[in-house]
Amino acid sequence: MDYGNLQLRSKSFLDFTTDPAVLDEILGGHSKADKEDFMQSLSPDNAPMSEQNRAITFMAFAEFCEDRQLAAAIEAEFGDEYRAVFNE
Repeated sequence: MDYGNLQLRSKSFLDFTTDPAVLDEILGGHSKADKEDFMQSLSPDNAPMSEQNRAITFMAFAEFCEDRQLAAAIEAEFGDEYRAVFNE
């Protein structure tokens, strides 16, 4: 995987997995409705919360998969949003 060109702002963690166990962990379910509700939360109409939600769920995915390179790419792309959530 090319971690330098993931284009994370135009994707969600759903672009990287369909594993029901991962979806259950991050979304609390894996039904079509669960995925649709999540994608609705990423709508630009919900900004800035949409980008914060994108960042948080990407980070949850990276942590679940224990992918440190992905976590670093997420932090590089979404540092401002991630810090805003945790007031860092």
